[in-house]
Amino acid sequence: MHEDFTWAPIRPDHRRRNITTSVAVGLIVALSGALIVLNTDRTRAYDDAQASHTSAVRILDVQRTAAVKQITTATTALAAAKSTLGLHADEVPATDSRAALTTGIQAMDAEISAAWVEAQEADATSLAPVRADDLLSPGEGFRAAATAIGRIRYPLSAALATAVVSLDAPSSSVTAAILTWQSDQALAAAYAAAKASSTALKAAGSAAHATATQARTKAASPVSAPVAPPATQIINQSAAPTRQADAPPQPVVANGPFTLNVRVSGGQPEVDQCNGGVDVNVYVAVVVAEHWFCGGSVFPQTPGTVITLTGIHAGSYRVVGVVLTMNHTTANARDIPTTYDMLFQTCQNNSDLTTTFTALAKIG
Repeated sequence: MHEDFTWAPIRPDHRRRNITTSVAVGLIVALSGALIVLNTDRTRAYDDAQASHTSAVRILDVQRTAAVKQITTATTALAAAKSTLGLHADEVPATDSRAALTTGIQAMDAEISAAWVEAQEADATSLAPVRADDLLSPGEGFRAAATAIGRIRYPLSAALATAVVSLDAPSSSVTAAILTWQSDQALAAAYAAAKASSTALKAAGSAAHATATQARTKAASPVSAPVAPPATQIINQSAAPTRQADAPPQPVVANGPFTLNVRVSGGQPEVDQCNGGVDVNVYVAVVVAEHWFCGGSVFPQTPGTVITLTGIHAGSYRVVGVVLTMNHTTANARDIPTTYDMLFQTCQNNSDLTTTFTALAKIG
């Protein structure tokens, strides 16, 4: 007996089940690939946004450093201007430059405050938290923050450089006014010292004046035999000076060639030594000074007179004439002319209320 090995036919529902399974597997594979690609794109977008934000922060750091430097420089300049404004405010009279400096300081103060507010607002923007992303916009928070940071500018800080320069002119003017006042004070002190010491110098000065006058008069007059005074006259001269000797010295016009030895450069102490002319080095002009009672009274003042200086500034000079008479109580060193080759200063009639300056022109 033979067995029947005929195959039973496959039923249709088995075939459908296999096809469905294959389609499902394909869909899963495709979906997985799509998800992988989508995740890669999200990661790249997020990384690009974060890099953009980092770059914007770095650029802002450079700008912020420059802004802070400008604010610091302006603050230092403002402090210096305030210090200048406060110097000798009570002694130096109010001037247009001092008013201009006050206005500039007030404006600078306000501009610095505004620049600090600007910098603080920029810090608040740059340090604000980055908002979270949604599923469909990866990195959007970083992109938005980078855009906001990129818009930050510091115009008020940049303008401070111009404000600093605007303080230079009024500050310099106030400083110049202070220096002029100090120079005037020094001149007044020199005159005061001369006046205080004039009483002590009068006795010695009168003797020097008499000696100088006698020598110059003798040089210009014919030589004659000396006549001895009576014995009683010699005794009277030593015992009690005559009233005529006590009188203020009177100017003497030299009839012969006039020569003055400018022995030293200096100021009041050297002039008070009463030992020839002194090249006064505290003026801008070239000035030789001598007390009235030490020889100043015989210095020629007539225009056209030719004189000779020895020592410092040695040479021949022609007298131009008296070009300035000043009262030391109201005197100002700036009033002394500087356009002449030389000036000779003395206290006319031994009074520092009538200090004269005789101009000289160098001719040899």
